[in-house]
Amino acid sequence: MKRGMPPVSIGDDAAEISPQKEFMRVPDAVTLIFDEHGTPWELVKAVTRARSIRVEVTVPISHPCFQSAVAMEYLSTALLRIKKEIYFITHDPELQERLLQYGLSARAPRVLQELTEPPGRDHLIRSFFKQPMRSFQRKRKKYVRGWWFILFIALAVILFLFTAIAPRAHVTLIPDVKVIERKAGVFIDAEWRNQQRDAAHLRGKVLKEEGIYATTTPITDLSESGEKARGEVRIENQTGQEVILAPKTELLGDDGVAYVSESALTIPAAYVAEDTTIKFGTLIAMLMAKEPGVKGNRSSGRLMIPSLSPSKQQRIWAVITSPFTGGSDRMGKVVRQEHVVAVEPRLWEGLQQGLFETLESHLGDEWITAFPLVMATVTNVTVDPPFGTEADAVSLIMTGSMQALIFSSADAFRAFAADAHICGAIRNGKSETCAIRVDKVRTLDTEKGKGDADLVFSKVQTPPFDAAALSEKITGKSVQQARLTLLSLSGVKDVRISLRWSLRNYLPRDVRRITIEVSQNMP
Repeated sequence: MKRGMPPVSIGDDAAEISPQKEFMRVPDAVTLIFDEHGTPWELVKAVTRARSIRVEVTVPISHPCFQSAVAMEYLSTALLRIKKEIYFITHDPELQERLLQYGLSARAPRVLQELTEPPGRDHLIRSFFKQPMRSFQRKRKKYVRGWWFILFIALAVILFLFTAIAPRAHVTLIPDVKVIERKAGVFIDAEWRNQQRDAAHLRGKVLKEEGIYATTTPITDLSESGEKARGEVRIENQTGQEVILAPKTELLGDDGVAYVSESALTIPAAYVAEDTTIKFGTLIAMLMAKEPGVKGNRSSGRLMIPSLSPSKQQRIWAVITSPFTGGSDRMGKVVRQEHVVAVEPRLWEGLQQGLFETLESHLGDEWITAFPLVMATVTNVTVDPPFGTEADAVSLIMTGSMQALIFSSADAFRAFAADAHICGAIRNGKSETCAIRVDKVRTLDTEKGKGDADLVFSKVQTPPFDAAALSEKITGKSVQQARLTLLSLSGVKDVRISLRWSLRNYLPRDVRRITIEVSQNMP
């Protein structure tokens, strides 16, 4: 068979059955005869139209297409795409082997009639009516098997379990809490020893605590940096009194540039020599410019001391004997006073908080203190590195102390006629329902341990609830109905209901499976 051969339709083949004969039963297998005049295209078309899943093709030995490799390749590719059982029937073993090589099924005929009797339409109709009638197979009635019944019972048990036995309800009542406050003025005295004291006098005590607080802050801004000019001066004293200059005392030039000494300077007084001449007191000292930069470079001139009185400034001064050199300018990160001023409030707050927490940890349950009853002082502030030093960050260490006037917890509650029966267990001036705080301090003397202040006693008043009676009211109700029922009660601010192991949105009917809790959170 040549490629490009136009398709030739089969006019009357055994595989085509007209729609007018739909009453005919489709046979189990359709037999086609591929004679010498047929083409591979006609064979593929006939197999495709065959109304059966099994097609048997009877072929002669001398058909020319079986001698062509191109035709065999076409038949193999086209027939294998058709989802049918296709068998070639031939006597020739060589042809059978050749068909098998191309993936096609081939076998010898069962009887000689398969090769001689043409499968015309009349033959198909006759063979159809000659076939015995097949018995009609009734569908057997399917009965419910045992495992379906077991599954039904299991589902029923699960539904019963999650609707009647397993469900649990947790109800949280948020009461409408009222806070009752009373104020009273008291006098706290650390020296009060009278056991028959009245309610307005409280036993007191003074506690003192020392501590440090450190912080580090980065330096992000740039300022003038560099080397400071250094030089030598001679300080003259024309007065009859010795003069002492503290470290870092400024000496100013006529252009306003300041120079300082790293150590204290003692300038001797003027005196009368043996030859009755007056000798001025002199001192040779090394100074450096207070600020870095070339503006501190100076070769000569007089330096004044502005910290002295105007009269002494006219008789005590310094003269440059060795030029000030070495000053250089550049921009860098330099520790300045502004950095410390910006951090000091936070440093002071952290120191006070740390000292107060340390004091509270030493009180126990017998004593109470408050922040208005403390006095805190700063003893020292260390700046590292010092001012004028180039650094990426500056560390500040603040040292301080705190004195606190504390008072007896038992005396404070007794002043308001409150005890453990009213407030419960009192710890550190508080309980679950009661608390005492300092409202105002009129006078405070931590050195003598005395103070006059106003205390405020607050008590949380919660309305009583009977959990058993409330459970009886909401059993078996839906969550929405139970919520509305509880909200209608006096003293109830809010209700929270939590259901567990329940397939329905209803509370259990058994009161033992309902838990009611009253929130005790203090405002």
